[in-house]
Parts: sequence; structure tokens; C-alpha cells
Amino acid sequence: MAMTREHVFGGNRTLSPVGVNLASNQSTGTATRSGRGTGAHQGTATGPADPPPDTPALPAQPGLIHIDDLPGRLSLALLVRLGIVTVLDRSTCYLNEAAGGIFGRASIVNPLLPFGAAACGSLALWVWMSGEFPEALDIISNSHFRAPVLGRPLRPHNRKLNPQYLMRVGELWVTSPLWTACDLACEEADPLNGFSRKERILELMDRYRISCPECLDLLSANPRWPGHATGVRIFTDLKDLL
Repeated sequence: MAMTREHVFGGNRTLSPVGVNLASNQSTGTATRSGRGTGAHQGTATGPADPPPDTPALPAQPGLIHIDDLPGRLSLALLVRLGIVTVLDRSTCYLNEAAGGIFGRASIVNPLLPFGAAACGSLALWVWMSGEFPEALDIISNSHFRAPVLGRPLRPHNRKLNPQYLMRVGELWVTSPLWTACDLACEEADPLNGFSRKERILELMDRYRISCPECLDLLSANPRWPGHATGVRIFTDLKDLL
């Protein structure tokens, strides 16, 4: 599904269809999909690579700031009050200006993830839609991680993922908006950033022009997903309302 979202990315930035070069150029703003499969339901993958057991140290990244690098706690409080930064934990914050676009949000998320993991679920939703930073880091991975990152647990999802639904935004691997919508619909019915799950799914579908039949087709191809019946019910209800 090729999408052009100039009002989101700015300029002529596009999401490129399957089959293009995997290299992503941040300056031109291209995000590419991975994989050689041509059919919607051919091939499976659990992520770009199996991550090692240890979470890597957080390198300096555009938009991500180590609080110890600031002049003092009073300066941090001022920056928060002025809406310049958002604090993630006692050690790290990010620039709100950087989080204003998809590629900026991807640059914030990328150093938080283990090697080879891809963002999914509520974390992918934050990359695509912004909002409040999630309390847990949802990732596609078949490994388990005990150590939290910035005080947030890593929540791995070991799901068979067709490479068609895996995209690269800058240096970050992230599930596509279509896969993300289905992922969220199959989760427990807790609120997302103060909004109902259906509201956030509808916003995501509206922004990226995703239809209920597309979501139902994807769920039909993945009947073993945890929460599958819940996801089908949500999109069936939405289909009747839209």
C-alpha cells in the first residue's frame, strides 16, 4: 500500500512501495518497506534480525537529550514549562520540536530498542501519530528482555510478520499503519493516551486511508493472533458505523 502523506511528513516525503532499495535517506525523507514478497500473505518474518540478549547503551541522537548535559535541574524545569522538552525518565528527555514529525519521532525511538527489533503496537502508534509517549515499549522480537529502558518495560510480540508490513523510517524499523491498526485492535481494551482504543484506531485509519475491509483481510490471514476475535469484532463494528 503506497501512501503519500505530505501533510504529515512535509514536502514530498513518501512511503515507498515494496521492492525499492532498503537504504533510507533521512535528508530526502523516504521510508521504505522491507521484503521481497509480492503477495499480501506470502512469506513470514519475526523482525529484521534476532536481537542479542543485552540492550545496547543509548547513544546521543538528534532530539534525545541526556539530562546530565543540561546546566541544572532548574533549567530542565524551565524547558518543560516552556514546552520545549518532554521528560522520559530521570536521565533522558526529548525535544518536542523533534517529535513534531514522523522522522523526528523515529530518531527518538530508534536508540531505545534492542538491536534487530521493530517498533509495533502503541510504540508504532506514537511514531505514526504522536501523542503521549507510551508507558511500555512494544516491539517485534522473539527474545525476552528483563531490563527496562528509560523506566519502561520492553514488551516483545513474537508474531509472524509478512515483510510487506514492515517499514523503515530513517533508521527505525516499524510496523506499517495497517499492521499497527490491527495490532492495536487485538490488544486488551485499555485506553491509549487517555483516548479509547477505537478512537485512536479510527484516527490512524483516517490519517493513512486504511479501510475496514483491509484490516479484516489482514486479520483473516492471521487467525492465530492473540486477541484475534476482539480485533475482528472491532473492525466489524467500525465497518457498520463508517
